This record gives sequence, C-alpha cells and structure tokens, in this order.
Amino acid sequence: MSSYLGLYIKMKSFATDYKSKYYLLNPYVNAQVGPVAIQSELSYYFGKAKEYDNAGNTDVKYDSMAYRLLD
Repeated sequence: MSSYLGLYIKMKSFATDYKSKYYLLNPYVNAQVGPVAIQSELSYYFGKAKEYDNAGNTDVKYDSMAYRLLD
C-alpha cells in the first residue's frame, strides 16, 4: 500500500510584519515482501519561513527533508 499527502500552509502573525508560506510533500509506503514487512516515509518541507511585506528585509527560505525506513 502506498499513499501521498500534500499540504499548503499559509500563516500571518499580527504581531510581526511577515508571513510564512510553505508546502509539505509526504509520500509513504507499506509493503509485505515474503516474511518481511517494510514501512517507509519521506517528509519534505519547502517554502518561506519569513516573507516580509516591506522591501528592507530579506526573506528567509525553509527547506527540510526527513525520511524513515522500518522493517
């Protein structure tokens, strides 16, 4: 069995002058190969952690990947 999850998240704080926009891609697999059961998952986040409205600040990008493999 395999599946895929995709999310788009957008946040705006009223206490600061920036907003956050990032995406999550999260495919996973569950498989039975003979007597061995395998589970695998990948999480990949990317986007902007801080996107400022004014031109004086530099945007902060966000890029992260994690994986898990179990048998």
